[in-house]
Amino acid sequence: MNKHIERFCHYLIHEQGLAKNSVLAYRQDVEDWQAYLGDKDLTEGSVEDIIGYMTAKRADGISIETVLRRLSGLGQLYDYFIKEKIITSNGSKAAGRRFLLKMVI
Repeated sequence: MNKHIERFCHYLIHEQGLAKNSVLAYRQDVEDWQAYLGDKDLTEGSVEDIIGYMTAKRADGISIETVLRRLSGLGQLYDYFIKEKIITSNGSKAAGRRFLLKMVI
């Protein structure tokens, strides 16, 4: 298992106090994101990667609500990375805005 995913789930349980089912949902979403990234480390996901991921999920028939929930989960993951000083910025917010703009146009 990916060390970042394990540590993130530990953080969600012990510092955020989330329920087991919520943590399981986050884990599944982050594991799906990692699968999309392939050989890239989770910390290397770019704004363009996030937009590509969300676009691919929509093309797979996943509802916009589910895609946005997954985006929220990625935001939580990258906020955790910032808190732990692993990265310095969270691209999920910019990715979300650009993705939604693309959906409207």
